[in-house]
Amino acid sequence: MATEVIMNLIYDATSKRQPDFLVATHLKNIINNNRDKEYVILEVASVLLEQAFQGTITNSYVLSYLKYCLRAQLITPCSVFGSLPAFKAFDAPETLNVLLALLGDQITEFSQQRADDPVPRLFQSVITLVNWLVNAVRHLLQRLQEQPELWNRLGENYSMIVSYLAIICESKKFCSLLYIGSIDEPEMWKGMTQSVEQLKSELARIAETMQRQQFHFDLDNVLNMMISSFPLFEEPVQNLSRMLCQSVNHDSSSVSILMPLEMMLCAPNSVLYNSSSIENSFQFLREIQNVLNVSSEDVLKTIFTVGMTSVPLDSSNLFRCSAVMLIRVPQLISLYLTKTGESINLFPLVVSFYNTHCNKLKRSQEMQILFVSFLHVLVNQNSISHQDAAKLGYQGQTDMSKNLAVVHALFEKITNEKKPLKVIDYLDKMTIDFDTLLYVGAAGGNLNKLVALLISVSQQETTKDAIFGSCFLVLFRIQCLFGNEPFRIISMQTPITKWLSTFFLDTKLKRYHEEPTQQQQEFIDLVLTKLNDIPKKGVDHAGPASSILEISYSLITTIITATSQGLCPEENAHQLFSNLRDHSRTGFMACFLVLAQIASEGNSSTALIATKMIPLYKSAKLKSKLASNLYQKNCQWMEDYFQVNLKEDPKEKLEDLIKKLSISLRSSQQQMHDIKRCADELGTDLFTKILTGSIMKQTRKDLSERACAVAIGASSVDWVGVPLSLIWYQVPEVMCAVEHASVADPFALFLATSLHFLSIYQRNKGFNVIHAPTDLQKMFIEVAGKERSHFHGRMGDQRMLYTDANKVIFDRLESLASIRFPPAATTNDPLFIMNAFHSLGRTLHLSLTNSGPHLPVDFCMTLLDKIIRRSLSNNINIDNVLNILQYLPFSFLNVLLQISGINSNIPAVLLSVVDLQLPNVRTKVARLIALGEARPLP
Repeated sequence: MATEVIMNLIYDATSKRQPDFLVATHLKNIINNNRDKEYVILEVASVLLEQAFQGTITNSYVLSYLKYCLRAQLITPCSVFGSLPAFKAFDAPETLNVLLALLGDQITEFSQQRADDPVPRLFQSVITLVNWLVNAVRHLLQRLQEQPELWNRLGENYSMIVSYLAIICESKKFCSLLYIGSIDEPEMWKGMTQSVEQLKSELARIAETMQRQQFHFDLDNVLNMMISSFPLFEEPVQNLSRMLCQSVNHDSSSVSILMPLEMMLCAPNSVLYNSSSIENSFQFLREIQNVLNVSSEDVLKTIFTVGMTSVPLDSSNLFRCSAVMLIRVPQLISLYLTKTGESINLFPLVVSFYNTHCNKLKRSQEMQILFVSFLHVLVNQNSISHQDAAKLGYQGQTDMSKNLAVVHALFEKITNEKKPLKVIDYLDKMTIDFDTLLYVGAAGGNLNKLVALLISVSQQETTKDAIFGSCFLVLFRIQCLFGNEPFRIISMQTPITKWLSTFFLDTKLKRYHEEPTQQQQEFIDLVLTKLNDIPKKGVDHAGPASSILEISYSLITTIITATSQGLCPEENAHQLFSNLRDHSRTGFMACFLVLAQIASEGNSSTALIATKMIPLYKSAKLKSKLASNLYQKNCQWMEDYFQVNLKEDPKEKLEDLIKKLSISLRSSQQQMHDIKRCADELGTDLFTKILTGSIMKQTRKDLSERACAVAIGASSVDWVGVPLSLIWYQVPEVMCAVEHASVADPFALFLATSLHFLSIYQRNKGFNVIHAPTDLQKMFIEVAGKERSHFHGRMGDQRMLYTDANKVIFDRLESLASIRFPPAATTNDPLFIMNAFHSLGRTLHLSLTNSGPHLPVDFCMTLLDKIIRRSLSNNINIDNVLNILQYLPFSFLNVLLQISGINSNIPAVLLSVVDLQLPNVRTKVARLIALGEARPLP
């Protein structure tokens, strides 16, 4: 009915030559007097379009009516797009040209201005527009292919259509709505996909004839843009990854991006020096490489640098360095060459390293031998040629590589032994240094096999100290050198693993105190009686080895306490401890740890007595070479552990280290050990605050970038605490400071990288590649998380937001991210990380709404850019980005889109944080994107 009325009105107006404003008035009355206004608007656009372009010559009167209705906003660009299928006169070039000129203006207006159309019409109109343009260009392409001489008549129309398709591909609004429309309108999207497929086939057929002209190549480029921009023939997540990257600003920093990577590899228990498997270490390095945006060549060169330059001049750590460089690094190189799909020429990297560090190589004979041995391994695995290696001084296999090969073969023989009890015989009879055996096993990622084997042996012989005690000494040494990682494969609790978990956290010792039960006290009295009267012959006289281990703490504290109170002469105490040393390997080693702890507690009477008993380990008389060797190594390690103290203020020490690293942009293992100790002394909160302060106090961009690179590298000593401290404490303060938020790039980069590190930690914490948080770090995480769960800023301006007047703000702090669970999360993930990410989103939103658009918008936009760029620079690993962006409040992104405009990357961020499978979510996001306008950032 409405169509007939509109048609009569148009016929009457054209016959009477009525002016356009009068016709628009009549059409407005028709629209307003109809209940279904949206349908009538679409009918008006359809009738005007059909009547204006129904013949070979354009009806100028109807065209003027159509343009006036568009200017007066009686009809919208979407209604025009939806009416395009009625026009099929592609062979009328003049009429098509006028229509395309009109479409060009509407496409530009739609992409730049607000669109108030209903959401279903938005999806249908943009899909219809692209489908019509594709069919039009395909029709013209066929005509031009059949008759190239028609280019003068059809060429302009062809070029206009190609340019419009390019504009649509580059428009954030069009791409976002098409992305949502592909889900909301599957049948229409299928038809458009078929049209694109036909156009693609047509171009491929033309390519086979080898008669392509320039207009073919122009269309081919646009078609590739369409395939890249729209989810046509691939998984939507890949398309979303590219959409997120399109508006990301790439860093132009002159600071070496390898500094954070070098510091991470130098850190205690990094992937080079821990016992994780080679495959897990490789995957972890690839994730770090992607976040830091460095090439595979740079990663390998940094590995060479860290591995070789960590050899000290006194060769005290040569065994560990040689195991890393001759076993672990070559295996990592092999994985990089086979799994990355990149063509990496290894020899230029080795030459570059040699030229950079040739002076160090000349000064250290150990480094020279290690470098030549490394060349031998590379030659053997065909990574470089013999001729190339000879240019750098390689003449053949060295004694170092031969000896290490022997140790590696011995380790394989031990771990593959089918009779577990023979393992102790192998270990006791070997002539090589025991630590070297462990370093070789760890470098190959197989140390957990030895741990599992020794745990099995100890379970079979819990009473015999010669076997159980030897296993305990070896496992104690492994815990000292490599921490908890090799033990994570042990699922059951055994006496040894229970004792180690009680007294150790990674490679750190824990303070422990317990009161013995009545049964344990009776057993302690019996053990002391036996130790006071040791027979000349016999073994295990003191009692079962596992039982001695269980009461070791109470046993030694009983001896020390009784001596300090005068109940036991010092000579008798020394004799008891000496007898324990010579007749119970398990008891002595366990008691010595407690003894060393007591001796480190100050100048008390118990500490003085314990200090006098410490040197007794040096005079041990054991038949077993293995036990004697491990007595010396383990006791010396504990003695050194309790003597290591910072001789200066840790805050000043850390600031001095940051300053030196910012100047040199080179790190060492000793510097990372010092940073780790400073972090332990200062606590997570103050440690993070110093890192942030080193960035913020700089007055020059290049210096702040250097400080940022150092802060990122230093944060690797606490993978969990630093990002959470940034979220809970540093971000609220920075967002409330004008001078900080106005120069937000370095801090935003630090925060974004730390968020990615936290996501990487969540995925890799079970693979032994990252050390576990210490007790103090866990305490900070728990306390700070509870404290900040309801509070997101310290400053008074932010506290004002918690008034009733601003209650509406909090009512809108809902996050559509809660609809969709993060891809990388599991049900076992601690809630503090989810709470912290939510806290970050709420803090940003409160700061943005409270301070106005001019202060924090730069920081917010920069942070989003850094988060996306840090993981999607190579269009891979979108899960990292989604896991971070999931927690941003929808209302925060709404405000940010209104400020930044439709041409920013906020539309793509919106698509990444919601579940578009839900119809109401699609409607809400599409409406928000459609209302976006193009505007410059303030």
